[in-house]
Amino acid sequence: MVVFEKLCLNAQRMVLYVNNTREFYDIKCKITKVIEEYLKANKFVSVVRLMDNEDLKDLVFKAAKYHFKYDGEMPTQKERRQACAYLACTIINTAKDNLNLN
Repeated sequence: MVVFEKLCLNAQRMVLYVNNTREFYDIKCKITKVIEEYLKANKFVSVVRLMDNEDLKDLVFKAAKYHFKYDGEMPTQKERRQACAYLACTIINTAKDNLNLN
């Protein structure tokens, strides 16, 4: 499990942008729906596998560009990876909560 408070500041900002910007939140919801379908079919979904998902990578890349546009600082690869891991954990937990699997 990735803890929000232990993320780098830029990774925290990227996660906040994803959760609070409509364009990014819609993409996150789409990914969550796909994960819900996997879980309904009793398929295992891991954080590492979800981190390799093209939609999630694209979401993190867009959030990094948004971060650069408004904060003037491009997040490093480590910060993007941290944000991606946190978002993957959050998406899986949200999908499980929606299906009452927790």
